[in-house]
Amino acid sequence: MIKSLIQSIRKLVPDFIWQIGVRWRHARNNHHRAASDRLCPKLWEVTQGNIASGPFMGLKYIQEAAGSSFLPKLTGTYEMELWPVFASIAERGASFDGVVDIGAAEGYYAIGLARMCPNACVVSYEIDSHARELQTELARRNGLSDRLQILGAADVASIEAKLTQFKRVLVVCDIEGAEKEILDPSLIPSLAVAEILVETHESKAPGIKQLLRERFSATHTIELYENRKRSAAVCPDVLRRHLSDDEAATAVWEDRGLVQHWMWMKPTNKGIEK
Repeated sequence: MIKSLIQSIRKLVPDFIWQIGVRWRHARNNHHRAASDRLCPKLWEVTQGNIASGPFMGLKYIQEAAGSSFLPKLTGTYEMELWPVFASIAERGASFDGVVDIGAAEGYYAIGLARMCPNACVVSYEIDSHARELQTELARRNGLSDRLQILGAADVASIEAKLTQFKRVLVVCDIEGAEKEILDPSLIPSLAVAEILVETHESKAPGIKQLLRERFSATHTIELYENRKRSAAVCPDVLRRHLSDDEAATAVWEDRGLVQHWMWMKPTNKGIEK
């Protein structure tokens, strides 16, 4: 829907005006990225390399992120729209015996959830070899290596095999549109009793939110979360006193373009204990 709307608007706007807008967005993003790079050493020193707020506060981090903005992870404000979801998970953390993170990057969620769910084995799928190396280091820094299994590319057979090992399992998924192929309970039956948090990518998989509703509405309650604009005001107070307003805004900037959605799907059936 968003992609088709952009295409419709594109047809109405003269090419030279559209190109001005594109160049302005690129210049703005380049400015933010350069500011982020400059701020990294200072913020690392201020935080001592520990996540400063949010559901994973206190986690010892690494000095690099894979495929996403680094500074918001260090501040703890990364995807802060999902804090209510993680508060719900934390309340029941000890009840999970499994976490499956599909598209785990450097392990922000995989390692954070390993700590949040102390009885869970965490299975992490990540296609990028360098990101897997970062996960290994992040787990080591936090003493969680023995509870993390790092795998490469995910496929439906492997995911189903892993899910069947657990009685109560949480699935986290961020795979740039491939959720269309992976999150299908007709191919992975164990998804019907899993709690699922998925970042959707309408631009890469048009209609994905509606498709997932059709697949899971019979077995899950579904909540939709939408990203919000960031400003210096959301930077944690413990950091603000060390940063200017511009630096605080940079520290929480996530380099996102259009509207971003996540779906939080919790099974309604009583068969969650397999």
